[in-house]
Amino acid sequence: MTRTVNAPREMAKQYIGRYFHTVLEHYEFAKKPLNDNKGYEYFGNIAEKIAQYGEDVFIEFFMNLQIFETPDECYNRIIEFGDRTGAERFVGVFSYSGMPWEESERNMHSFSEKVRPRLQTAEQRKGKERAVA
Repeated sequence: MTRTVNAPREMAKQYIGRYFHTVLEHYEFAKKPLNDNKGYEYFGNIAEKIAQYGEDVFIEFFMNLQIFETPDECYNRIIEFGDRTGAERFVGVFSYSGMPWEESERNMHSFSEKVRPRLQTAEQRKGKERAVA
């Protein structure tokens, strides 16, 4: 399969988008007011945003919280997220809803070979003991 420059984004839209649709269905964001249920106020706020902006915009928002794209872009986003949030761990998700196993395996190998070593080197330079899972 020949990959285009847009392939990672297209695949993210397909697989991460499909995954998020299952989340929307599971929590029934469109069916009931979740703010009325104690402990679900946060989900109610999400439901309001989905109603305000639409599912496609919210899926794009969720998708952009995930780590995907080229190895360089993945590395930069992981470092940026860690710096912004103070996170000392990164747990990668390499397979989303319906993704063929071969693609998931390719994602894991690519991360392991091209991103993980750079993250470990960056952490060694900082003198921190962050774990990269």
